[in-house]
Amino acid sequence: MTKHNDGILTTRFILELYIPIMILLLFVGISASTNLAEGKEKINIIKATHKVETGYIKEFALASPRSGPAIVAIDSSDNVWVALARSGQLAKMANGEVTLYNIGKDKRPVGLIAGSIENGYPGEIWIAASYDNKIIRFNTATTQIREYEIPGENSWPFNIAIGPKKQVWFTQRAGGKIGRLDPSSGKVKNFELPTKHSGPAGMAIDQSNGAVWFTQAYADGIGRLDPNTGEVQEFKMGTQSSGMINGPAGLTIAPDGGVWFAKLEGKLGHIAPGSSVIDLVDVPAGAARPAGIIAGENGDIWTMALDGNQILRYQAADKHFTVYPIPVGSADTFPGKPPLAKTSRPFGLALDSRGNFWFSQQFTGQLGVLDMSAPELKLFSPGRKVTMPDPLVTIQALDRVAGISEMTLTLDGKKVSLNQGRLSLLNTLPGKHHLTVEVTDGSGAKSRLVRRFDYQPGKLAIVAMVEAIELDKGVNQAGKDQLEMLAKSSRNKNWLKDLEYTLSQNQASFGSETKALKAAIVWFKANNQQKQQVIISDTKALFSKTDITIKKGGTVTWMYDGKTSGHEISHLLHQIAIIPLGTQSPILRAGESFSQVFNQVGVFEFEDKKTPGVKGKIRVVL
Repeated sequence: MTKHNDGILTTRFILELYIPIMILLLFVGISASTNLAEGKEKINIIKATHKVETGYIKEFALASPRSGPAIVAIDSSDNVWVALARSGQLAKMANGEVTLYNIGKDKRPVGLIAGSIENGYPGEIWIAASYDNKIIRFNTATTQIREYEIPGENSWPFNIAIGPKKQVWFTQRAGGKIGRLDPSSGKVKNFELPTKHSGPAGMAIDQSNGAVWFTQAYADGIGRLDPNTGEVQEFKMGTQSSGMINGPAGLTIAPDGGVWFAKLEGKLGHIAPGSSVIDLVDVPAGAARPAGIIAGENGDIWTMALDGNQILRYQAADKHFTVYPIPVGSADTFPGKPPLAKTSRPFGLALDSRGNFWFSQQFTGQLGVLDMSAPELKLFSPGRKVTMPDPLVTIQALDRVAGISEMTLTLDGKKVSLNQGRLSLLNTLPGKHHLTVEVTDGSGAKSRLVRRFDYQPGKLAIVAMVEAIELDKGVNQAGKDQLEMLAKSSRNKNWLKDLEYTLSQNQASFGSETKALKAAIVWFKANNQQKQQVIISDTKALFSKTDITIKKGGTVTWMYDGKTSGHEISHLLHQIAIIPLGTQSPILRAGESFSQVFNQVGVFEFEDKKTPGVKGKIRVVL
């Protein structure tokens, strides 16, 4: 199941008023730093270690650098969707191709969530259109759009989520409210918050109980809304925040139900299930302005530094960050915008079903991906039992991000190669073996698969092994010809015995080429005594075999192969009797068969009760 969550977006309203806001804050005496005032929630400060890794990152241009890629969502088919806020488009990345859909330049699409079977909206993308004060429903099959108006003016729908009852929830950054859309009626209900003008931004819904969690960008708090009662609980860290350089931004819910959020001043926050205590984790120095945040299925917490131009993965159990610098762009010491900003401004983020990390880059118009998954590897053939000396090897090796760079195969620990897609077992002894396939992707990640199989060479394998014999110094071609004739014989019931004898008589000419062949003959002789078939025909001879040797526990099957001509079929009847056992088969008509297992050593006569005088013997040996 894919997951997504959102960061915050610096919209035109915020960008263009950034400097006046800061001047106003200074004028009225409000500090730009978070105020951890007394009487607020209990807060624990956690220090974490970190390391820097290069990582394998690919970046794709979605549109122009001014298109403003914002929130990222991934659907159930692992298609990646990105809201292009400034150009008013929706971008889709699928199989390495980018498709753009026009939403409307004046709509400013920001928030985004992909519908699914699980949330009740498969094949749909839900969009928060900030400028247009609307929620947009996009059908991925027809590309048709339906719009839902939000009551009031300039509410600035920002982040969007779907609850367990198929209701669509969204934050209203300028309106200071939480909205709920019922798509069946088109009605929107607004929930007032205790703290006015708190700037609700990031949002996530606890699917276990429907609780709506959100950040308060201007009030330095976290909110929890009960969807049944409308009651709102606020978790305060301070009295105010700017929502620009400090305060909570994106929010996500981890698999264990814990709430995580990013704080722009350089912290990650955590509220454990059922707790009101807030843990704040300092991000590494240089990871300036963490905003978007998402929890992986393994509990890892991911965020990105807007100005630090970095991806961060936090492993809470170890209190450890891994930092991945983004190739395009570099860190800024202070928030800016193009052309002065150096950062690519990583913003929206999502994880696909393989765990790869996708992110948008607002200032470069790009979509990036950090390869976090090993290659997918499947082996369809050979199966668990192999009878041919050259089984087809079919391997599916896929890597969506880095591609497959190398593949190696080993048989019983020795490196082998395929010939026209087939594995040669001509020099392999019968019995248990293991084929190992290892693939490496462009990032260096490896996947390994072992197929254990039982090599049981049949007659065709023996024929192929005879044909593959190379004569020493080109002598005794006649001997090899005789071997091939015996191996291919269909009428000589002693073909194995004669083949074995001829092979021993010409060993000097064949050299060491026949070790596997001899073993195959021995195996075939021993194991084919377990099953024997007798064909019953409408001829004087009646039985295709009258002297049969099988091992104890083996099976003999009598098959009536009645002759047919056009639409006519033989109407003769046969009934097999095994005299010492006193066993009789049912009446056999054309195409029918009868089998008997022999669990005692000895000689057993058999006959056809419908054709007196024709008998055969079955010798059962240890």
